Amino acid sequence: MAPVTCFGYQRSFVLIVATLIVPMTGVAAYPQHPHRASQPASSDPAWAELQQSMQSMHETMSSLESAGNDDVDFVQLMLPHHQAAIDMAKV
Repeated sequence: MAPVTCFGYQRSFVLIVATLIVPMTGVAAYPQHPHRASQPASSDPAWAELQQSMQSMHETMSSLESAGNDDVDFVQLMLPHHQAAIDMAKV
């Protein structure tokens, strides 16, 4: 039998185990940034309008109550989200 090398079965086993364990640890592959994170200060009035639009969207979305139907809830959340995108595009 051939000796186990760093390119042999042992390495394959370690890679497979790591591939299976890492997702179970809750480590996000692409960590999300919070939308409400502090943004760099800007004296640009357009930036202030964009930030206000985002704040308004978050307030509207967080004030909605569940209708008890996933499809309805999704649409209710997406309406202010997409309206904010339209408002931001107009800035």
